[in-house]
Amino acid sequence: MSKANKLFISKNFNFILLIAFPIFFLTGTFILEIAVALISINFLIYSYLKKDWKWLKQTEFKILFIFYLYLLFNLINSLEPLLSFNRSIFFFKFIIFIYAVKEILIDEKKKNNIFFFCFLKIFFFFWLLTIIFISLDVNLEFFTGKNILGNSSEYQGRIASFLNKELKIGSFLYSIYLPVFAYFLIIYKKKHVFFYVILFGVFFIFFSIILTGEKSTTIKAFFCFFIFLVLIQNYISEKKFIIIFLSLMAIFFYFKRNNFLITKPIIILYQTEFNISQYLKKNLHGSHYDTAWKIFKNYPFFGIGIKNFRIECNKEIYYNPNFDLSEYRCSTHPHQVYLEFLSELGIFGFIIFFCFLGNILFRSFYIYKKNNDIVLLSLLLFICATFIPLIPTGSFFTSFNASLFWLNISILLTYINKK
Repeated sequence: MSKANKLFISKNFNFILLIAFPIFFLTGTFILEIAVALISINFLIYSYLKKDWKWLKQTEFKILFIFYLYLLFNLINSLEPLLSFNRSIFFFKFIIFIYAVKEILIDEKKKNNIFFFCFLKIFFFFWLLTIIFISLDVNLEFFTGKNILGNSSEYQGRIASFLNKELKIGSFLYSIYLPVFAYFLIIYKKKHVFFYVILFGVFFIFFSIILTGEKSTTIKAFFCFFIFLVLIQNYISEKKFIIIFLSLMAIFFYFKRNNFLITKPIIILYQTEFNISQYLKKNLHGSHYDTAWKIFKNYPFFGIGIKNFRIECNKEIYYNPNFDLSEYRCSTHPHQVYLEFLSELGIFGFIIFFCFLGNILFRSFYIYKKNNDIVLLSLLLFICATFIPLIPTGSFFTSFNASLFWLNISILLTYINKK
């Protein structure tokens, strides 16, 4: 087989995997990890065949590679290295995954044949169909008690959908829906009928995220959606914005009136006169935060190692009688991304990672201000919302959360480099 044919097969294989990537999130962690690994390995083969290793010289790669080396050091320094092993050793696949996705999307911009010309539309269109189908399934389960497969959540006020016992379907929708709709808003900006259909779709997905009962996800989704609407002035008139804003408020007060699960934290916070400290002392996550902060103070430089919070938090020294639920302080992770980094990776790991994040956010914001690209804006908002202080989060290093985050990072870097 000729080198050209090998390159074609290698590239097309990754095209197919990337287009189908949303499906992998619904099939379980094992399939998702295999998909990320295949895309990454295939990209390395592609780079070897093409003899193109320029991506190794990029600033983002160098910082992430330093972070990876730090994870290896942190693995050796962990309280229980076996707990950290998989997430530390195999983190490198996400670094390669970033550049694999970039290679696919940037090549599309070259438009050197009809396949590449159509790929980005196919990519976003398939993702659009996927999130709409999942949203319909969320609504079906909310109103009937079971989704299309007969799944139902074991927890009142939460939606399982296709993830069954993994109550993360709202996080999945929130993580990809704004960039997808932003892409189609650009395409159909001057076609009013399609434009309003797209806006309706945005509202429908946002409404579906609320129905999942995922409190933190809904807060972040509201933050992203609201800021997104404020900033896309070239796409939505002031009159349209007021209508949309009033609709958002109507949705919120509807759920508040019906005492829906998602409004309970806001009601409790109001009852404590917006005293954050008092609220956290009465909240289970507050006990997680307090424990993680104390762990950080005990291991300030290098932390205790990824996934080691679950064993360290059991120690009696972390019990705090000032927190109502301190006896339940132990969990698989601290439920707050900053505290997860500080307690498990220490200040050095924290600084290295946020140097990487600060670098790409600064560049992204500069390019957005220059070009007003609303897809780039939506990706920026997602990444910023991921790191809103105090709001509870899932573990950053799980396959599900990490794949969603690095997928958005890869598309963000693509939009930075295409300008």
